[in-house]
Amino acid sequence: MFEGLAEALPQLSLEAQAAVFSDNLLLLRWTADSALNTVPDGVDTFVFDGGVIRAQTISCTLIPKS
Repeated sequence: MFEGLAEALPQLSLEAQAAVFSDNLLLLRWTADSALNTVPDGVDTFVFDGGVIRAQTISCTLIPKS
């Protein structure tokens, strides 16, 4: 999945919109712009344990540039 996102978002520019951290959980909202697509609604969640990411989810919509 991450390889596919990297291919879909070449020359990537990311911007964090909000980050909320509580206990061992992080919620990150973000937007992205690239040469091929934009992402207006990126959301990642992370679960940490012992300073290591144990789980991650991602949701985003790729909008092609014309």
